[in-house]
Amino acid sequence: MERKRGLFFVFVRAPPPPTSFFLFLLVILSSAGLSASQFGTPTAEFDTDRLGLLSFKTLLSDPSGALVSWGNSSLHFCRWRGVKCRNHGGEPRVTALVLESLRLKGKLSPSLANLTFLRRLRLGNNSLEGSIPQELGFLSRLRSLNLSYNHLGGMIPTSLLQNCSELRIFSLSHNNLNGTIPRNLSNCLYLRVIDLGRNTLEGNIPSDIGSLPKLETVAIWDNLLEGSIPPEIGKLASLTGLHMRFNHLDGPIPAAIGNLSSLTQLDLSNNLLAGAIPAAIWNLTSLRGLLL
Repeated sequence: MERKRGLFFVFVRAPPPPTSFFLFLLVILSSAGLSASQFGTPTAEFDTDRLGLLSFKTLLSDPSGALVSWGNSSLHFCRWRGVKCRNHGGEPRVTALVLESLRLKGKLSPSLANLTFLRRLRLGNNSLEGSIPQELGFLSRLRSLNLSYNHLGGMIPTSLLQNCSELRIFSLSHNNLNGTIPRNLSNCLYLRVIDLGRNTLEGNIPSDIGSLPKLETVAIWDNLLEGSIPPEIGKLASLTGLHMRFNHLDGPIPAAIGNLSSLTQLDLSNNLLAGAIPAAIWNLTSLRGLLL
């Protein structure tokens, strides 16, 4: 008689997963829940950020469609192009608006002041025109302001530097700005870069500029500035670049410039400066570029 072969199944009970596995899984699920809720529907109290962005967009022309995602009801405003957010008080708030080199045209809206947690505002290399809204001075958390390479005109609002205790970068170069350099620069104690080159600014260089201990770059070239170079500039121990060419500056070169031991670039060319070159300048061992 032929014996039939059968199949035998052996069921082995797997050991329970270790407690650490459940803890790991709980962390993953919790993190996923946080990410999903992080950009949920904003409450009415904090909807000012979204409304501020939309109001900003209404004054712009967007020929390249760079802002096509803006206003999409199925997309949280923190995911709109150029918008960065961080969680504050349980709500996502706009901390950066970076829309450089997007061919944007139009004017700057005062509604940007609604973005009260904004740290970076970078709109350089576009075709923005009109004046700089004085309301931007309410952005007390702002660290970087770059509106360079546009067609902005009018005066630099003094209010822009009234609440600038956090400001590090102040770049308005390559525009059509006129008037004088604001005298309240001394409010910006953490300022590292002042870039106002290629405008039509006039008047004197504020002596208060010497009270900014962290200043690394001063670029005020190609303007209509006049008067003498303030000797207070010699107090800027962190200064590496001083660019003042193509102005109407007169008088002697301050000997105090010889105190700038960190200076690598000094350009005072194409001015009306007179007198002897201070001997102390030749002691600047870090200097790599010198144009007088």
